[in-house]
Amino acid sequence: MKINHHWAGGIALARLGSSFAVLLVCEPSSTDKHKESYRWSLPGGKCCDGRIKEGKMVNCCSETPEQTLVREFKEETGYDVVPGAVFEKQDKGNHLKFFFRMMGISGQMIKKPIPGGKKSPQWFPVNKLPRNLFISHRRMIEKYVLAIMATSPQ
Repeated sequence: MKINHHWAGGIALARLGSSFAVLLVCEPSSTDKHKESYRWSLPGGKCCDGRIKEGKMVNCCSETPEQTLVREFKEETGYDVVPGAVFEKQDKGNHLKFFFRMMGISGQMIKKPIPGGKKSPQWFPVNKLPRNLFISHRRMIEKYVLAIMATSPQ
């Protein structure tokens, strides 16, 4: 399935005792006026070079959402991933958003410096997510973890 304009991201979890940790990336915020402002998010990104014709995005991407996920995950985290099923698909009107389950993750994590002397990406316990995490990504993580816990044997 080819989509001309989409965002694809993945939810990578690691078992942390009886809970989970989620992999997040940190990048400068394009919507915040402060130069040093940054936000945490799930790894992922857009597939579009921004060509607009008559107010519409056209012919901007030849990747499938899965290909976008693999490329963006590698660029942002250093990890190679094998995408699983789509956990959720959202229609944002001018583009689609795909949140994938991860079937596999391997390789070496990169460490990019970010403001405050920290590094990105980072694994965070799901009960200690950073305050400056995009709210839509926070909700997606919560929804995903709840779905896993509901289907896991006790």
